[in-house]
Amino acid sequence: MPGCAAGPGERWSSCCATADRAGVLRPDRSRASTWWVVDVGGAGWWERVRGGLPWGGPRVSVVVPVFEPGSNIVPLLASLDAQSLGRRAVELVFVDDGSRDGETLGWLRARAAERSNMVVVSIPGSGWPGRPRNVGLERARGEYVFFSDQDDELFPEALERMVAMADRNGSDVVAGKVVRVGGGTPYWGLAGGDVERADLVGDGVMQSRTVHKLFRRSFLVEHGIRFLEGRVRLEDHHFMGQVFGCSPVVSVLASSPCYRWVRRRDGTNNSSKAVDPDWYWGYYTAALDVADERGADPHVSRELRREGAQQCFSRTFINRFERRPPATRHTYFASTVAFVRRTFGEEVDRDLSVLRRLRFQTLRAEDEPAFLAVCQALSSLERHVDVEEVGWSGTALDVRLQVQVRSDDDRITVAQEPDRATAVIAAPSGVISAALGQHDAPWGSLSVRSVQSGIEWPVECRSVAVQPGAGDGWLQSIRIEARVQPFVGFVGPALEPGTWRLQVRSSFLGEPAVQAVPLDPDVHAEVLAQRVEERDGADVVRARLTRSSASSAMLRVRRPGRASASDGQ
Repeated sequence: MPGCAAGPGERWSSCCATADRAGVLRPDRSRASTWWVVDVGGAGWWERVRGGLPWGGPRVSVVVPVFEPGSNIVPLLASLDAQSLGRRAVELVFVDDGSRDGETLGWLRARAAERSNMVVVSIPGSGWPGRPRNVGLERARGEYVFFSDQDDELFPEALERMVAMADRNGSDVVAGKVVRVGGGTPYWGLAGGDVERADLVGDGVMQSRTVHKLFRRSFLVEHGIRFLEGRVRLEDHHFMGQVFGCSPVVSVLASSPCYRWVRRRDGTNNSSKAVDPDWYWGYYTAALDVADERGADPHVSRELRREGAQQCFSRTFINRFERRPPATRHTYFASTVAFVRRTFGEEVDRDLSVLRRLRFQTLRAEDEPAFLAVCQALSSLERHVDVEEVGWSGTALDVRLQVQVRSDDDRITVAQEPDRATAVIAAPSGVISAALGQHDAPWGSLSVRSVQSGIEWPVECRSVAVQPGAGDGWLQSIRIEARVQPFVGFVGPALEPGTWRLQVRSSFLGEPAVQAVPLDPDVHAEVLAQRVEERDGADVVRARLTRSSASSAMLRVRRPGRASASDGQ
């Protein structure tokens, strides 16, 4: 229901109102106590609401769809209570989507009774997050709204920092740094630094199409942006397609972790459920088409479709196609052929890396054996990391390494010609090939990822392509030089105490991957024995390079005399 507010002296958690069409804030004297009623329509409605609310109203409403979360919801609520923005500025809107366990709704209401800033709404079960999110959005009163899942968490300063960035830039959307537990770090292309007012195309913001972001509520209301409801797929992508189609002001907050996304191995995440490919691809297409329906700028529309083409092969049922049983492969292939033909014209191919281009071309030709050959060629790629030098320079760790890629069974080769290089794959119907383009240039970087929190930071580095020698079998190669400064940081802050894994991020033939940095205890014995330190006020912070049980490089940061999360690692 529309935004409402309790009268003076009443608790937010007891508030419930019905909108009239007046578009003004007024007391409803028909109720036993003072309630406030507001219509969400009309220009300036939010200014009228905030002016009449106690203390000017909340800055942010956090909307959480809930369905039988069990104990997984407890960390989320604790993280919301701990927000540095303060409880008076943060409204919590939990929408129970017809939980049937007999416990969830009671637990939520009990927690709301303990908090003046928590609202609980109960609706009949809809089966998916779209409906409860829409209800929460209509019920929210914050200047901004943030959508959280029930089993994730926010970092303590997340809302405060995102609101400050939005205030500074007049942002309609702030994409905060996402940390994923149970999987790799998502949207790494946005991790390189803060962007106050991003270019939708040039800054790559459309690679992130989940809704764990801060939105200006008036922007969503003005443009009528809502989630698809019912048992649908990709309702978050569809929502973001509407957002991008309405020319938002977008900011990127990369220097501070904001949202911890928890991927669970127990099948309790909605996205882990099995899907029908025809059904899924239909929603994938709709999530791209909706931007055009909203009148998106042609450049934005093209970039959104390119991102959709880049990401579509990561979908669970088409990913690892070569590992599927033949009958299953045939079903998935036929469905994907129909999807590609209706969603992507041939003009998108020039914006794709070579192996993606070849997959699109074999799909359009309905050549399943050739498509399988390309997928097998991709899975045959083998990367090797060779640490050439590692050592401390003062309190900075300098690392130089070389990364190379080859096909472990020669399913793919790269033919070098005077004016171009060509990827060649043997398929049952004959050789298929395509010239390498700008998206196939090799690149690499180094990052550090916390074993405890999952936070990953880029570090200062540069990479250069190295031409493989004749007959050495490598397809592409790069050399990376990096500097890790644990007491200073690079994009983000100094590294917090704990254990940090050194990771190589590389892309060959347009295909990205993440690997550990190997350490040989005999070759690197000297640097493994060293320790550096720096004084931080009254404390001393120490760092040293160590090895995991799998012989990969780890950086351990400690504050002696204090309990450290790294102890015992």
